[in-house]
Amino acid sequence: MTTSPDLAAAVRLFRLAAARYGLPEKLYCDRASIFDTVAFRTGLAELGVHRIKTRPKNAPAHGKIEAYHRCLARWFVGELRHQVVRSLAYLEDLLLAVLEVLYQDHWHREIRKTPREALGGRIADRLVALGRLEQAFFVRKSVRPDRKTGEVRIGALRFRVPGRVPTDRHATIAWDPVDPARAFVEDEPTGRRLPLEPLFAPERRERRPERGPGRLQQLLDRYRGRSLPQAQPGTGLPELFALLAKVVGRAVPLDEPEADRVQAFYRRKGPFERAPLEAALARVSERLGRGRPLAAYLDALERRVARGEPRKEGET
Repeated sequence: MTTSPDLAAAVRLFRLAAARYGLPEKLYCDRASIFDTVAFRTGLAELGVHRIKTRPKNAPAHGKIEAYHRCLARWFVGELRHQVVRSLAYLEDLLLAVLEVLYQDHWHREIRKTPREALGGRIADRLVALGRLEQAFFVRKSVRPDRKTGEVRIGALRFRVPGRVPTDRHATIAWDPVDPARAFVEDEPTGRRLPLEPLFAPERRERRPERGPGRLQQLLDRYRGRSLPQAQPGTGLPELFALLAKVVGRAVPLDEPEADRVQAFYRRKGPFERAPLEAALARVSERLGRGRPLAAYLDALERRVARGEPRKEGET
């Protein structure tokens, strides 16, 4: 994910897709200038990927992507209003969690299957080594190093060419658009690639998994293979006692064993959100009526809810 579309974002996304599914024969994208850069088009040509010609102002691509956008608007963009986002990298983790946990298993009425069923286990016949995949998109430029220091610049980053590279004429340097620190100079006499010496502190890429309050965090926990309960503010065991008291028509709990039973139910199925929990209890009360034992209401409620969310109408 990036704050604005650029060459690095386009190359990074293509590499991720090609590493996972293999090389495509054709690529469909809009008319953004980043897709027409020399580096991107050269990389596609080197890998044998044909760029499909498209018309301007045709972003939706006549139905090819609308379902995907609808899912993101409903499940991701809408929930972001209630989610604390720590950083851009954390936002990307949340998006990946939504795609893997929700979108991939969502029934697609056009293809009559889920995206995971459509793409599961499918790998293109055209494969390439990851090293070659990365090098295909390296940006190349002819520059003249500083005569005294041998320095060259790549954007805002400063490098020094190796001592064997002459500084009295131009040299061809190449760098990775995703990680410009990976740069080298092509030694014409030998054809070797000589690494450039960085004149800056390398960026630390290690980071701890971040967490932020919100329902999207629950999806991210499932995506990471762990379940960490997160209660909605002001909705816990005391509120469950109060809601059950309204349904049963008496004080809850009456004694310690009853309190233990309600608490055990909450640990198995909670935490809950207030509005869905109230709606589920209302349906249980409407179905069973008044005067039933507390255990009957808890059993009916347990059948209606999955962990952390009420079941939809029609589910058993």
